Amino acid sequence: MAPDDNSQHAPHPAVFKTGSYLKCHCPHCGQSLISEDWILLDVINQAKERGVLRLSPYLNFFDSSSTIQLTEWQEVQDLSCPHCRHTLKEPDAQCASCRSRVGRLQIREGTDAFNFLFCLRKNCRWHGLSEEAKGRIILEASGFEEPKDHKEFIKSGTKLQLFCPLCKSGLVQGDDLVVHVHDRQGRLSVMKLSPYLNVFTSECSLFLPAGEEVTNMICPHCNRSLWLDNKHCEACGARAAKFLVKAFVLDVDFYVCMRLKCHWHGLGPKDRQRIILDESLEW
Repeated sequence: MAPDDNSQHAPHPAVFKTGSYLKCHCPHCGQSLISEDWILLDVINQAKERGVLRLSPYLNFFDSSSTIQLTEWQEVQDLSCPHCRHTLKEPDAQCASCRSRVGRLQIREGTDAFNFLFCLRKNCRWHGLSEEAKGRIILEASGFEEPKDHKEFIKSGTKLQLFCPLCKSGLVQGDDLVVHVHDRQGRLSVMKLSPYLNVFTSECSLFLPAGEEVTNMICPHCNRSLWLDNKHCEACGARAAKFLVKAFVLDVDFYVCMRLKCHWHGLGPKDRQRIILDESLEW
C-alpha cells in the first residue's frame, strides 16, 4: 500500500549540545530566571538560612556560587523563584543518580517550552527531562555518548566524579583528585592527580622517581587503603588502586596503576560490558 501523502510524521527531536544556552523561566509565573548570564534562584539550606544561588545556564557547565553555605553532598532545603516565590521542587520526581529530590525549570526554545529537572543535592550533576519532553528533546550528556552497541562511552577530557569505594566520600577537590600515598621509606604525603579522563598530571611533595610504585594509596577521609592485592596494572604489572566512578547513572569500579608515570587505567570485568573508555593519544 502506498503511503498517505497527507500522513503526519513525528518531527525529529531537537538535540541540545553541551554548551547550549538554556533560556530558563519559572514554570509557575513564566518570568525569566536569567540575570547577567546566571540562573538566579532563592535558596534555603539545611540550617534554614536564606540566600541566592547562581547556576550556569549553559548545558553541562556546572559553575555555581551561593551567598550562603551549602554543605557538600546534601540537598538544599528548598529552591524557589525570586519573582513569585513559588517553590521549584518537583514532588513527583527524583534524581535518577542519587534518588534525592529534584527541582524543575521551564526551558524555552522558539515557540516551544519543556520542563527541565535537576538534582537538589550539591555536587550531584544529574539533570534530565520530564516524561512529556523526552520525545521532543535530547540533551547531550556531559562526556558521554551512546555508540551503536548501546554502551556508555566516556570521552577523553571528561571530568570523572571519583569516590572512595569504602566510605563513598568524594575525592575530587576542584580540578584535583586528592589521595594520600606512602613511599618506600614510609613517608606520608598528599598526592594530587587529574580527575579528567586521559589527562595525566600529578603533584606530590615527596620525591618519587619515575617508574617507582607508591607502596600504598589511602583515602584521606576514612584512612583506608585503596590498594588491591588481587588487581594489577594490565600494562606494566604493578599493583592497582580502586576508585568508584559515577558514570552518568551508573556506579563503576575504576582502577589506576600505582606506578608513577604509568598511565594505565581500566574497568572491572562487569563494567566493561556497560562502559567504553575513550583511548588516550598519550597511551
